[in-house]
Amino acid sequence: MLSVVLPCRNERGNLLALRQRLTPLLESLTGGDFEVIVVDDGSTDASGEILDAMSGQDARIKIVHLSRSFGHQAAL
Repeated sequence: MLSVVLPCRNERGNLLALRQRLTPLLESLTGGDFEVIVVDDGSTDASGEILDAMSGQDARIKIVHLSRSFGHQAAL
């Protein structure tokens, strides 16, 4: 299984496009045996809600919500 970890903060405008591009690529590379772990680094826009919806639609997408912004390195 391949695990991809993506930190994000206030990326509501990019999340759906990311999923549309990343999921088919990972499916072709792994035959579907992958997970995407998105760490929401204290977003203040609608990123958290969008990520939760994405996770609800695809169990391979897992979300970690941080209570505030801890920064890129901490999110990784």
